[in-house]
Amino acid sequence: MHATQANDFSFTHDTEFSKDSLKPSPRGFKLALHTGNAVMLIAVLGILLSIFVAYAHAEQFSLWAQVASHITLILCATAIKIGYVIRCIGLHGLGAIQL
Repeated sequence: MHATQANDFSFTHDTEFSKDSLKPSPRGFKLALHTGNAVMLIAVLGILLSIFVAYAHAEQFSLWAQVASHITLILCATAIKIGYVIRCIGLHGLGAIQL
């Protein structure tokens, strides 16, 4: 039996990539920045609507609508945090310094 070494094999596709082609595109980080901003904006609007239904005008809505608005409030707060993380990833990729 002949033992083979791991470096005995070469693939043609190994030479097609250079280190420069593996660098992330700034376009993707800009998309992450805009996506994070959009997620946070939608979540803030959801929180405001939930507060309106659950607290400001609770007597005008059914119990089920109030329960749903309380649940939505928690989910929108989570969405703000997720959007913020996506935004931070985009800013970091674009070279922004954050404190």
